[in-house]
Formats: sequence, C-alpha cells, structure tokens
Amino acid sequence: MRISNPLEDRLESLCYGLEKDHMLDNDIKNILEWDRSSSQIIKAIRLIKEKENSSMLKLPVDLNLEINAFQDIATKYDCIESISKIKSKIHNDVNVIKTLNCLDNIDTEKIIYRVQGPFSCLIGIFGSKLVFKWLVKNQTEIKNALEKITQGLTDYLLKIICKGVKIISFADPSGMPDILGERFYREFVASYDLKLLLKLEEVAKNSIIHICPLTSLNLERYGYLRAEMMSTKGDMLLQELISIVCNERILITGHSCINNEEINIGHLYKLNTVKQ
Repeated sequence: MRISNPLEDRLESLCYGLEKDHMLDNDIKNILEWDRSSSQIIKAIRLIKEKENSSMLKLPVDLNLEINAFQDIATKYDCIESISKIKSKIHNDVNVIKTLNCLDNIDTEKIIYRVQGPFSCLIGIFGSKLVFKWLVKNQTEIKNALEKITQGLTDYLLKIICKGVKIISFADPSGMPDILGERFYREFVASYDLKLLLKLEEVAKNSIIHICPLTSLNLERYGYLRAEMMSTKGDMLLQELISIVCNERILITGHSCINNEEINIGHLYKLNTVKQ
C-alpha cells in the first residue's frame, strides 16, 4: 500500500542540494593527493567547512569511501561472479581507519558523518547497467550481496557511533521507486534500509540518524517508516537535531535536508520504523 504525504509535493524545496564530491575541488585534492593521513583529512574538512560557511565539519571527504572499502583491490568488479568478492567488513579498511581516527582529534558533536545505503553502495561498485540487469536474472546473488553490504554498513555505523558522533546523515539515492518500480524498490532497497535501521535501533544510542528526504519520504510512502511531527524552537535544522540527541536511544529523523543551514525549520519529523 502506498501512503501519500503532502511533503512530497514540495520535495524540491525540502532537498537543499545533492551532496558535493569534494574530491573534485582542487584545493581539497591538493591537500589529500599525496597524503591521506588523519591529520590531512582534518585539514581538508576544516577547509570545506570554511568554504561552505557551515557550522559543522563533514566526514568522510570522499563520498565513495565505503564503496571503495567494500572492494578487494585484486578483483575486477564487472561480472556476476565477482559479486561474491564484495567484502563483508569495511571498518578495517585502511582509508576507513584513517577517517575514523580523525574522530579522536576533533569535537565529535560538531561532525556530520555521511553514509550511503546498501543499494547505492551496490550501484557504486558495479554501476547501474549491470545491477539493473542482475535484478531480473540474478536475484539470489544480488540479495546475498545486499545482505553482506547491509551488515558491513551496520558494523561501520556502530563504530562511528561508538566514536562519539551524534549526527549521521543517511541516504540511499540510487534506490528510487520511480525508476525501479514498487516491487524491486521494496525487495532490493527499502527492506535492506529498514533492516539496517532496525539493527541500529536495537543496539545503538546517543545519536541521530537523519535520513535524506529523497530517501525518507519514499520509505514512509511505502510503509517502512511512520513520521511523527515534533515541536521545534524555530532554529535551523542542525541546531534542532543537536538539541534532541537522546542518551538512552538512537533517534531517526528525516523529511528535511541536512545541507540546509540558511532557513529555520518549522517542523522536525521523528521517524518510527515499521516492521514488515
């Protein structure tokens, strides 16, 4: 059953902008080209904060960090046989470790940590042409890969939370029902996003998972999340999120863009998972 939400009609105004690939910025590229140590990564994110006039530091610098971490350097990911070579753990990848180590040397309450969802990671590894073909012909292999990626992302997120990060920005932009159709969206995108969120709810606390509105509205539309409007102080989104961090449990929020630091929000949406 599809559930309508009036926010869908103004999604463009809710979505402030796609995440930027800062690795294309020449200044950032110069900082990290020869040395991707934790100290250089911190230098890069401070420059990004300054350039964006943001109140928060953003990690990772490279939006493909987890996508690259799932891949074995000796494997060419271009055929269905290579799908079994996806790594099951990414938090022990050398570049992930360097990024996580940054959290030991900065104020984690001033960090937004960005993570992509399982389906987007799969698309990032193989490309949409191959994945869309395999959705029809190789569903068992695709599901096995998504299970592995979902568990890897869950373990990765728990490491991030244990490091003290309060705000995690989550998005699965490659998994859109308008492109995949409802059946494939439910089976290969929403079910794995929900599995990840349920696991985090079960074991994590003292942090917020803020879901991109492109992702959260679709999850609500198809009954995987239920939105609950919360009263706000009329501050900007990041200030509102920081004010509601709960020590006892993890909170899931969404339906507004975390990149919006210019407009005060009238409503904050807490999102409740709905077990299927």
